[in-house]
Amino acid sequence: MSETYTSMPAMVKTRFRLAKSPDSPPLFSADPAGSSVAITEEILAHTRLPEALIHFLVELDRKVDAILSQMQKDTLDGDFPHEGRVVELSGSNLVLECREPLAPGDTLEVILFLEEFPLRLASGMASVDAILKADPQSGPDKSVYALSFVNIGEDERDNVIRFVFREERKMIRRKKHL
Repeated sequence: MSETYTSMPAMVKTRFRLAKSPDSPPLFSADPAGSSVAITEEILAHTRLPEALIHFLVELDRKVDAILSQMQKDTLDGDFPHEGRVVELSGSNLVLECREPLAPGDTLEVILFLEEFPLRLASGMASVDAILKADPQSGPDKSVYALSFVNIGEDERDNVIRFVFREERKMIRRKKHL
């Protein structure tokens, strides 16, 4: 991959599994329903539905999203047995902190929990490039690895890039208010 992207410090939960190669078929596929537009009062305002029914439908949509998010998360926990935390992220690479011993050249299918609620995920195949020094604050039982995405869909990469830009904007706003 010759493209480079802005990298930002992050605190993103992740689950992953070891894969045989970057071309291994992924277990995770993004659910098109997960990317649908939420029902809002503005969307329903142009209908002839009573106001009470509009409020009910919006609340019902929110609750169904919460239930589906939890169900999807439970399924992911079974398919992706290892967990970690991404401490730096870009559209082309990430820095992963985890307890699982990894070696350079290992291929992982990684699921990034960009938002917990509503659940927003991104996924891709990544290769371990290097074992980094462990962060002294992370404790002796965790290692830190540099990974590069080797197989990631454009929609997935776009989700990661949007997340990085949102985090960068938050950081800039915090610095302005100090």
